[in-house]
Amino acid sequence: MKRNFVILSRLKLRTLKQRLIFLLTMSTMVSVIFTTVISYNAIISIQQNKVNTSISSTLERFTDQLDRDYYNLLQITQQMIPQGHVGSDVDEYFFSKQPYDRSVLTRRISNNIELITFSYPNVILVMYYNLQNNTILFCNLPPVDNVLLADLPRIKQEFEVTYHTFHSSVYKFGGHPVISVARNTVFSNDLEVTIYVEAKNDIKKDLNSLLNANGMDCIFLQIDSNEQIKYSSNPNIFKVGEMFDLSFEGLSESINGYICYKRDSQHGFTNVLLVPKGSYNREFYTWGTSILIVTFIVLIIIGLTGIIFYKLIYCYGRILICFS
Repeated sequence: MKRNFVILSRLKLRTLKQRLIFLLTMSTMVSVIFTTVISYNAIISIQQNKVNTSISSTLERFTDQLDRDYYNLLQITQQMIPQGHVGSDVDEYFFSKQPYDRSVLTRRISNNIELITFSYPNVILVMYYNLQNNTILFCNLPPVDNVLLADLPRIKQEFEVTYHTFHSSVYKFGGHPVISVARNTVFSNDLEVTIYVEAKNDIKKDLNSLLNANGMDCIFLQIDSNEQIKYSSNPNIFKVGEMFDLSFEGLSESINGYICYKRDSQHGFTNVLLVPKGSYNREFYTWGTSILIVTFIVLIIIGLTGIIFYKLIYCYGRILICFS
């Protein structure tokens, strides 16, 4: 008690009202600061969990959408092999000698291709490609000149099926980003043909739109089973062909200045979303600044309240002295 009195004396708080005002002000300020620190940590933790959940769920939705698109493309190629609904007509066409019969089969094949693509609005180009002389046998839309399917970026090869990652459309009047599947098959006349199907996919645009709405930049990668980058939305930073370590545990990790999120595809490769740490922390800094501003305003209000309270006590004390 004596020690507290000495401290108050050194602060030149000799009167009772000065000590009362000081103690009330200090206890209020300490409470406000303590509450602010706890609130700041809680809000930052909540916001961090919110951001991580948002990015992870976004990547998960896009991965599921890609898996569905690849599966739909495979379903189409299944109907175009010799044993399929469309492929059986193509097989018959190769053995037909009469021009009329060939004309009827050509119309039937075209109509059937239109029918199977009608159920998949994202599908753009479907065609049979002759590997022997690099010519188009049947297609639903005109392809570009000098088609070379071998030059398309591959992300996976599984038996006769090749998965292509994002590339420009082979449709002559397209040019937008697509994913595609190529399937090699042999018809009854021993002609080796590639069935090519592509689907429009603006996943890069959708990712940027969603994350930029939260003030974030991102880089999207597709990595094969050998941990090699097969697609990069920013090849200046992460080059196609480079190796990318996916050995970290969990769904996210901090790597070389980026917060890394990964999601495995059902088709055997991995989708990765990279968010720069500066962009990731920007929203946290905004929250922190807002909390500090509010705290500063509260402290000013407390200070003004203390001054007013002091004036009231002082005036009330003077009145009591006058009447006494």
